[in-house]
Amino acid sequence: MDTTAVKTGIEKVRTLVRADGGDLTVVDIEPEAGIVHLRLVLEEANCAECVLPAAHIEEIVLRSLQGLAPEVSRVVVDDPRVDS
Repeated sequence: MDTTAVKTGIEKVRTLVRADGGDLTVVDIEPEAGIVHLRLVLEEANCAECVLPAAHIEEIVLRSLQGLAPEVSRVVVDDPRVDS
């Protein structure tokens, strides 16, 4: 898996999330499994609930990445708004 392509694809989605005051950080990239782990950061968000839900972010990132790195089969977003 081309991790540079993955990071490029994530950067495009970060712009969308930043518009709502959030951000995304890369936690881990598992090339063998095709999984990308991200964390949703909400410290700067005036309205944390206004930021897209993690499930939507996962779909958007996955679609974005599959064009650049077809090996990516799953995106997982750690959302601090969800109780563990």
